[in-house]
Amino acid sequence: MDSKPTIVSPFTGIQFLDAWSDPDRLIADKGTHLSPLLQDLLTWRGSLTQRLENRMGKKVELQLISHDHVHSWPDDWDVWKDSDAFDLETALLVRNAWLVLGGNRLVFAHSQIVINNVPESDYHSIKEGNQALGYLFIANNGQLTRKDLQLNRVLLCDSPLFSDFRIMDPCWCRRSLFHVNDVLLARIIEIFPPMIKKKKGS
Repeated sequence: MDSKPTIVSPFTGIQFLDAWSDPDRLIADKGTHLSPLLQDLLTWRGSLTQRLENRMGKKVELQLISHDHVHSWPDDWDVWKDSDAFDLETALLVRNAWLVLGGNRLVFAHSQIVINNVPESDYHSIKEGNQALGYLFIANNGQLTRKDLQLNRVLLCDSPLFSDFRIMDPCWCRRSLFHVNDVLLARIIEIFPPMIKKKKGS
């Protein structure tokens, strides 16, 4: 009998502090101290990479960590609890990557991509791991819509993935669904460690 490959969840050791909430509501309640830049990025509904480049005036690079194929989602990964879930038998390409600017890792992006809904040319580009999903979907397919955007706060101090950040205070994250031309292509989780500084004039 073939055994399924063991995939380590990038959310191991991460503690979610709040219920997933509407961005404006959670920022008003917990995030009034955030910089205008971070508030803008957390609530942006288009391509985050494109928005980062427009705000920072520099090219954002994609640093691929891993990508894996799964044919059913493990029951213990409950990050999407209380949200629209994929069918348990949906074939997914799971990708973990950093958005990097000037050598600094700014945003961690975890993507669950619906293989059957992605054009073959996009699938190969995604596997190459050198282009952000938002950019790719906009360039090749049409209008990108980020639906069901919700925010949360997280503690990362026990996470192996974020161990070198030495983060003790809560950080922010968000989840959303990528639709292109009204077709669901991916679910996205993005985590913002405290690396983004307020830009002069922002």
